[in-house]
Amino acid sequence: MHPLLRRAFLVLPLLAACSTTAVTPSQPVLEGVWQLTFWAPASTPHTADSVTGVLELRPATPVDSALLQHFPQMYPDKLVGRVRVDFTPILGRQVSCLSESSLPPTLSLAAPDSIVVGFTPGAADCGLWATGRIRGDVVNGAWLEPTFAGPGLGGRFRMVRTGAPPVGP
Repeated sequence: MHPLLRRAFLVLPLLAACSTTAVTPSQPVLEGVWQLTFWAPASTPHTADSVTGVLELRPATPVDSALLQHFPQMYPDKLVGRVRVDFTPILGRQVSCLSESSLPPTLSLAAPDSIVVGFTPGAADCGLWATGRIRGDVVNGAWLEPTFAGPGLGGRFRMVRTGAPPVGP
């Protein structure tokens, strides 16, 4: 991965935590069900070139706010949801800190045409983050698994909308 991209990913969690960009009707509507594709990092031995998963996004509710009381600054005006993806075919293991019991993933606008996805919000030295540019129902970008010692592994990332917003938390 290019050194500048690695440096950009180092500050993504901070930018996402500080963002208060509201999703308004003039901004892209990002609620819904998305198919995720993560391509393998060139530096790791892998049994597949990519893995796919599902991300369901919806507006945060008061229930989410209560659940996430320790990280309220991370959730104002953001979308929250559920993610299901197995990284074992491209990493030989699951991504650190990514589990059903983790805090729900968040998505926020970094610019009118760009997003930041925190798949493991609140995890500073492990987890999964992605950034991408929005083009209709497709988002292309990059993913990163940060580590305590530095940027960690990463690769290309794509989201394609496949369905309407999920109902309920």
